[in-house]
Amino acid sequence: MVDAGPGEDAWNLGLDALLASQALLPRLIINTHTHADHCGSNSYFIRKYRARVACTPLEALRAKQPIVEPMMIFGAVPPENLMTKFFLFEPFEAITLFKLSGTGSKAVYTVEPGGFSEHRFHGIDVQVVSLPGHTPGHIGVGKDGVLFVGDALIPQAALVTNPIPIYWDASTAIKTLVVLKDFVNKRTYETLICAHGGKLVDPLNDLETVLKRVRDVLQTLVERADEGDMTLDSAMEVLARRWRMNLVAPTEYFLVRSAVLSYLAYLTDLKILRMVVNKSRLQWLPSTKRNSFEEIISQEMVAKG
Repeated sequence: MVDAGPGEDAWNLGLDALLASQALLPRLIINTHTHADHCGSNSYFIRKYRARVACTPLEALRAKQPIVEPMMIFGAVPPENLMTKFFLFEPFEAITLFKLSGTGSKAVYTVEPGGFSEHRFHGIDVQVVSLPGHTPGHIGVGKDGVLFVGDALIPQAALVTNPIPIYWDASTAIKTLVVLKDFVNKRTYETLICAHGGKLVDPLNDLETVLKRVRDVLQTLVERADEGDMTLDSAMEVLARRWRMNLVAPTEYFLVRSAVLSYLAYLTDLKILRMVVNKSRLQWLPSTKRNSFEEIISQEMVAKG
């Protein structure tokens, strides 16, 4: 099973009944990532069927300590109204796929986007594909030309209600989207299935649309920085105005806030923007020796090799 689901009783019972109708027993759950809506049901199947869970090392860390997610989103131990099922789930142990790469403080990601390994689980051969960005250790699961991409790609229809793609790391998310385009173009995988949207009818169109939205978000932030005095709040305000977002729940606000920070970090690392503290206010300004936004982003969004 790939991504057991959100953990709600009705979901668990419905999925359990579906598996029983096909005479299937869930022996192993592969989590694309350990967000609550993907792994909240793990505990149900672990208790009932003694199912094992597999994910990447960074996702396994969060599986053991779910409080890490709201702490990362909030930046400290969060208030109780953020300690909800939106972020939290029952902890579980997981076997790990891939290994941490790098050393010391650089041992952050598992495998470069598109890297994969072959696995045999209970007599079934699958490919585990590295698709980081939405979370650091996000993966996809492939078999027979079909790739389940989890939340590495959202269908373009989802941009209506969620106009800002949510990434923990915008840099690797872009690389992952480019890799997915390459997979489809080369027919490495002819079918992509999203966690929120199912099978994509025209995956290349969805990929191009999401990449364009990412580019538009980045360009909007650069243009706002050119106006001067851009703080995190003013960055969020300009994005909210452009795409008519109305964030009313703290969970929504902090989720989008974390994504905006990832875009700002990306632009800072590219030396398009610079981060300064002025009179106790954190601001993003155009870099003194500014790299060309158009030239750099165009290069970033093209497959390498």
